[in-house]
Amino acid sequence: MTQPWHLYGMALLYIVAGINHFRKPNLYYKIIPPFFTNKKFINEMTGFLEIVLGIALCIP
Repeated sequence: MTQPWHLYGMALLYIVAGINHFRKPNLYYKIIPPFFTNKKFINEMTGFLEIVLGIALCIP
């Protein structure tokens, strides 16, 4: 743990939010603008990216 503690806290929040994209997708479908046609793909992609980038925050 060479990074500040709050960076790990932020990473944890991103990872939990990313997992939540897969657990409760309807919550996120509501906030995707209507001009996007494939809401499922956008939701899954952003969830995956949040998990990956949350993990990346822990790497010095």
